[in-house]
Amino acid sequence: MDSVRLELGLSQNPASDAGSKSIVKIPFAWFKRKRSMIIVCTLFLVVCLWAVSHSVRLNPSYRSSMSRIDNDVERIIRKIPGAIPGIPVPNQAKLSDYGRSGETYPSKEDLLIVLMGEMLDPSFRVDNSTWIDWQHWVSGNSVLPNDAHVQFLTRLKSLNHGDISDAQLYLEHPVQWSRKHLQNTPLTVFSKSYCPYSRGAKELLATYNARLITHEVDLRGTSQLGLTATKADAHSIQPLLWDLTGHRTYPKVIAGSKLLVRHLLMNGPTNMTGWP
Repeated sequence: MDSVRLELGLSQNPASDAGSKSIVKIPFAWFKRKRSMIIVCTLFLVVCLWAVSHSVRLNPSYRSSMSRIDNDVERIIRKIPGAIPGIPVPNQAKLSDYGRSGETYPSKEDLLIVLMGEMLDPSFRVDNSTWIDWQHWVSGNSVLPNDAHVQFLTRLKSLNHGDISDAQLYLEHPVQWSRKHLQNTPLTVFSKSYCPYSRGAKELLATYNARLITHEVDLRGTSQLGLTATKADAHSIQPLLWDLTGHRTYPKVIAGSKLLVRHLLMNGPTNMTGWP
């Protein structure tokens, strides 16, 4: 009898088989009870809700790069309502100049404001800065990468020597942020030194005693090396300005962060005729 039991894969003790059968049947019988199923479903629902609430703390688009996010930037993104693109805050639109309301950022206007601020530094060059990568954000029909907002906020912190307050102001009060930065660049002219229309625009604005900040784009990055002149930065900044302003020709006259078009300068001198 024992040998038969061993061939069938059973133990030599029938009592132990009965016990093992009862042990196997208990969990299945337990799951058949309504009360047990309610408990299991409730626990499953709690786990799902916890997972969802934990995952929405940060935008899934940059969760994979969490290890690269600056701690201060991560903190303000978590803290400030509407700072995560794609997650709007209810009723936030009713508030005046508060929060980003979940929209995608930065805009081309935001990028232009930062670029004009950086160009106030005589040593700044586009061709060896983050703008080489950022230019792809605004060229043609390109869309912002998933972590564009993280990169932009990190750059704002870097430009303020590690102070996160400017990035926080950008998220909490976008209008105040724009006004703050445009105080230093009220009227900016992107010009070409040989362009007659650029000269005409600058002469016209000078008659109004306008406080101008002028950038001669074709001369940027020029350095005399023997008989060879290199203009790497000029070649980098021109397509960038075209993409940011939507305006290819020169001059580009920026009032605040808005491009002034020709009809706003119709009272200019005759050499302004034909200025696009």
